[in-house]
Amino acid sequence: MRTTGQVRQLLILLFSMHRSRPYDALMIVTGFALAAATLTVMLSIPAGIDRITRQTGQSDIALAMAANAVDESSSSLTQEQVAQLSHLPQVALSADGQPQIAPQFLATARLPGADGQQGTVQLRGIDSRTWSLLDDEVVHATARFEPGQRQWLGSATLATQYPMLSDTAAELLGSTWGRAGLMEAGGSIWESELWLEQSALRAAMNRPSGVSSVWIKLKAPGALDELISAAQADPRLEGVRIMGQMDYYQQQMGFLTRLVTAAALGVSLLLGAGAALAITTALDMVLDKRRHQLATLWALGFNPKAIALAVLVDVATIGLLTSLAATALVRAVLDGAGFGTSGASQAVYAKFVIDSGVVAAVLAYTVLLALLGAALPLHRTISGGLAHGLKR
Repeated sequence: MRTTGQVRQLLILLFSMHRSRPYDALMIVTGFALAAATLTVMLSIPAGIDRITRQTGQSDIALAMAANAVDESSSSLTQEQVAQLSHLPQVALSADGQPQIAPQFLATARLPGADGQQGTVQLRGIDSRTWSLLDDEVVHATARFEPGQRQWLGSATLATQYPMLSDTAAELLGSTWGRAGLMEAGGSIWESELWLEQSALRAAMNRPSGVSSVWIKLKAPGALDELISAAQADPRLEGVRIMGQMDYYQQQMGFLTRLVTAAALGVSLLLGAGAALAITTALDMVLDKRRHQLATLWALGFNPKAIALAVLVDVATIGLLTSLAATALVRAVLDGAGFGTSGASQAVYAKFVIDSGVVAAVLAYTVLLALLGAALPLHRTISGGLAHGLKR
């Protein structure tokens, strides 16, 4: 309790010193502000990718693709495999008794972006069967394709990145395609794709019977494992891999999220080393100026441990307040703004997300910086002893 009381008194003294000598505190504030602002920006990118990944797919839809494929776009299934998948007992049936499966056909196209650079956009060929699987609140389109017509659906996000998609017609795959309408998919990965009329896309790619993957509506929400087991037991489906639709997107984008997070941590380590050095240098100067004052307090009976703890709390408080202010400023400017990044076979457009998880990580990082930055100056000050501190 005695130490706690001393720390409280010392903190009041230290805060009053900041008011009389703001320049000393400003040097420490600068180090924390730069580190916190940069880390906030870096962490908001994987947080944005993770958010759109979690918003993509339905729990009652399974995805089937070639077992040796990396993703949908590199997969190819035969019509015989598609037919066999439709006969599995775990597949839901429509009101007229038809199996609810939707073959997908994927391709890519290079389009001129708003910045003048070419970007890769994934093209998804769909037909009426895809719409029958999707819930209305998951994907909404202002219009749908006319069978056999060269038409596309795109999101407002994609049109912002590629202005040509705002027009009623655009050149795709060497032909003129018309815009059927606007697609909204709750900010999911699908908003980074162009959805095209399937038979027209197959014709453009000269693959009239091509199938990349198959979406399968499950008869019951928990029937995924049974569906996978049934497919594995059928030798005709030996080259087919089945997983949950949501699981697929989490696996595909999980690697990108981890990669960007690792990059953020790498930058943070480098930046943190520089910030810790700046804080150490500033605190060295501050403590050197206050060495006599601290030694006087020591001589008056204040515990050296209480002095060290008070300085640590003082620096950590400055760091936390600075980081909160820097994070709030970055959030006001950046949160919700769009950015693009490349996945395995397509560009993904998301929004910077500065949520409680990002803020908590930045604050924890700040406390670590405070400890690292204050450790050496405190050691030098306390280890010098009372007599050294009282010298002038």
